[in-house]
Order: sequence, then C-alpha cells, then structure tokens
Amino acid sequence: MVNAHKAWSAPDWIASLVPGSYPGHDKLGQVQSNFKGSVRDIAVGDFDSFSIPIRAGHIWDSIVRVLAGLFLGVALGVPLGLFMGLSRFFKGFFDPLIELHRPIPSLTWAPLVLTIFGIHDDGGNFLLFMVAFAIMVISARTGASGTQLSKIHAAHSLGSSKRQIMMKVILPHSLPEILTGIRISTGVC
Repeated sequence: MVNAHKAWSAPDWIASLVPGSYPGHDKLGQVQSNFKGSVRDIAVGDFDSFSIPIRAGHIWDSIVRVLAGLFLGVALGVPLGLFMGLSRFFKGFFDPLIELHRPIPSLTWAPLVLTIFGIHDDGGNFLLFMVAFAIMVISARTGASGTQLSKIHAAHSLGSSKRQIMMKVILPHSLPEILTGIRISTGVC
C-alpha cells in the first residue's frame, strides 16, 4: 500500500483510464483480481520486482520527480530563453540572474532547499526544476539569437505577423538547441 505522505505522487489515476471496474469481493468474501487491479498495483509499485532488490515504487517516484522538474524547467525556461534571444530588455534583465545561478552546482543548493521546503518531495522537485530551468534558458536563448536576420526580414516582407515569424521561423531554427538542452537537462536531473 502507498504511504499517506507519498499518495499524491503515486499515479493510481492510470488505472482509472483502463475500462472496467476495480476488483471486488465475490460471494465467498475473496477478492477476485482483474486487469484493472493489476494495472493499479503496477502503477503504485505494489508488486514484487523481478531481480531488483529495491521496490519498484521508489524507482517510479524518482522518475516522476525527474519528469516533473524537467517539465517545469522546459515549460518556463524555453519561453524565457526565446524572449531573451529576441529582446535586449529581457536579455539585459534576466541574463545576470541566470548567469549568476547557472555555474553553481545543483547539490550546493540542497541545504537551502531543505531549509525552505523541508524533507519532502517539493524540495527535490524544486531542485530539479532549478537545474533544468537554467539549462533550458541558455539553450533556447542560443537558438533564438542564432536565427539569421535575413530569414526574419524575408518572412516579415512576405507579410508574416510577429506570431507567425516566431512559430514558423524562430522556433524551428531554435529547436535543435532546445532539444539538446532537454537531453542535457535530462542527464543532469
């Protein structure tokens, strides 16, 4: 069974996506297992792992933490990096903050994060977010600032709006750098 303090992070909602009903008692009072119950057991880590000496639930918790920190880092870091690559104001305002934060190793932040968040999943998620965020901002900024000005002018002269230029010219040009940042962030997280 999942501990109460970790129940929020167990993805038991995955079993809700499977059609059918959860296992129930039969007339003799015994629980009859079914596919939906098996899916829930696997999702919350309530099964005997094969030859791994640790519970599968801990592995799943770590994967969820890494994915949550990575998702937040990408979701917030890419737009900020694109704006920093395109705007002098955003680069001038945010670049010193990012460059001040970026070279500090992530484990150095651990005591401060533990002091603020305590020993819960929130601190780990925030620490992973901070690592992924800095990498994603730098990657997206590099990709956006490397876009050739002639391509932007050509799209503008053909009647493209600012949104179309962003979505059809700048973002595709920045995508290799962004994907490289995701790969690096995943490894660091």
